[in-house]
Amino acid sequence: MPKNERDWVQFTNEMVKWVVDLDVDGRFTSDRPMPQALLGNMGSVQTSLPVTSTDAGAAATVSVDAHVLARSSGDVSYNSGSITGLNYDTTYYIYADDEDFEGGAVTYTATTNKADILGDLGRYFVSEVQTPVASAADNTGAVGGGFAVLESDLTVSGLPSASATGKGIVELATIAEVDTGTDTTRAITPDALEGSALQTAVDAIATSSPAYTPTNVSTDRAFDADTVAVAELADVVGTLIADLQTKGVLG
Repeated sequence: MPKNERDWVQFTNEMVKWVVDLDVDGRFTSDRPMPQALLGNMGSVQTSLPVTSTDAGAAATVSVDAHVLARSSGDVSYNSGSITGLNYDTTYYIYADDEDFEGGAVTYTATTNKADILGDLGRYFVSEVQTPVASAADNTGAVGGGFAVLESDLTVSGLPSASATGKGIVELATIAEVDTGTDTTRAITPDALEGSALQTAVDAIATSSPAYTPTNVSTDRAFDADTVAVAELADVVGTLIADLQTKGVLG
């Protein structure tokens, strides 16, 4: 024990380094005492991707499958659940409040504000998910839990964006972005192509009937450089344009 005032000052300064503020339930009142490995959101990992977003008819629904959050101190199992009435084509962050790591039946919440994930020290980040455009295919949510930040750092940080001349990170286009037809940075997937205006136009041409023929085909003509050949060619082009307009491919 300290024997004089100077020793007491030194002793007190050392003790401060070991003091951790706890609440009445024995939990940290601040996240500062936590190791950076845990505070950096790497203390756990999901054993599967549990989140899917779907078009429910009048709005989007996010479904959470039953899953396990693996931790060094013991795994936690969570029940399934769902969130209804969400907006189409919107990024949501899914979380559940479970400060005692009890798992089981929890209330899953969707927010568009990423900072809400850290709104409570007992909050479990389940997934980030983009809801589909109306009538589009389902979307699978990204990895959540403690591994989410690690995956983001490994796959995005410091890497260039993809371009027409170089490899890099690329975002996938939605159906709406495919229809707009002006985006030069996003990639079109078969899922986004299906149901787009571009696919509709291709289908219309592929299934068109009858075949394109001139309207004045009573006699055969050779395509030489004379006015008769030009007239027949104009007939072919005119018939093609009229047919495509009828099918809604051309305005």
